[in-house]
Amino acid sequence: MQTQPIETAWMKCNVQKGMFATECLVVVDNIDGSPYGEMFVDKRLVKLDREKDPGMDDSVSGQLRVHTTWQKHKADDLISVMLPAATMQNGRFLRVPENWLTSG
Repeated sequence: MQTQPIETAWMKCNVQKGMFATECLVVVDNIDGSPYGEMFVDKRLVKLDREKDPGMDDSVSGQLRVHTTWQKHKADDLISVMLPAATMQNGRFLRVPENWLTSG
């Protein structure tokens, strides 16, 4: 396992409108495409892949700011990330493929 200092990165996600004007509802998937969880985050932690703001019932693909140690697990080639907030279903930590992340 490689370990480097904690960095910020952008991770792919789906974004929906939040309850308040300053937040978004972010949906994060597992590696197999099933939902990992969802969380409300400040809009400043999200970049949309297209310029359209999401409505109440639709979602837009985007990227979420996460923290990572860039620890690559050799057994499955996944990297550990810490989400900016705990998901309602599974908490705050997740392992994702490296190609889901871009440096930030």
